[in-house]
Amino acid sequence: MKFLSAIALALSTLPFMASAAATAPECRPFCCDALVPSIRPAGNVGINCSPGFDCPFGGQISACCVRLAPNGAETGTGIGCN
Repeated sequence: MKFLSAIALALSTLPFMASAAATAPECRPFCCDALVPSIRPAGNVGINCSPGFDCPFGGQISACCVRLAPNGAETGTGIGCN
């Protein structure tokens, strides 16, 4: 009976986890010189990032970042990177 209770509890939390994942901002591919830990904003930031896929060709690393700062720039700091 405890096993069925555990399964029911796990299944009841799935809708909440799915809604939390749906509200998380999506990341986009960037090429950065480096990824470093950040305090504000929390997480990782990318140094000298630009949108792109073919990063090793230019000697950079691939990152998935939420946005680029400053807004509207071609290169800059990647915010919320993985």
